[in-house]
Amino acid sequence: MELPLGCSYGQGRYTYEADASTAHEPEAAAGAGDLRPARVGVPEEKYKRNALRHSFGSYRMETVKNAGQVALEMGNSAAIVMKHYFDIVEARAAREYWNIRPAKKRSNIVEMVAS
Repeated sequence: MELPLGCSYGQGRYTYEADASTAHEPEAAAGAGDLRPARVGVPEEKYKRNALRHSFGSYRMETVKNAGQVALEMGNSAAIVMKHYFDIVEARAAREYWNIRPAKKRSNIVEMVAS
């Protein structure tokens, strides 16, 4: 199964490389953006800066089709949401994205159900 942008299964570490655009972020510049301990034998997975944020915006916009709501949720303006996240993904892809779940039920995971 091909995963949507910003998503991954497994137990890898997720980091992004600091560059000139992140120089103002001390944790990125210092290389401390990912404070979780490295797992021995698990390859590190790199992703683009803000990949999860952009994935959320794209798939959420397709799901609710309300730029004002997505803008409020993302802390942005409706104009920016429309410019960057409108009509990016198909409905089928959005349904698949929001239905990603762990492959195995675990006792320490509590499912959050909207009322």
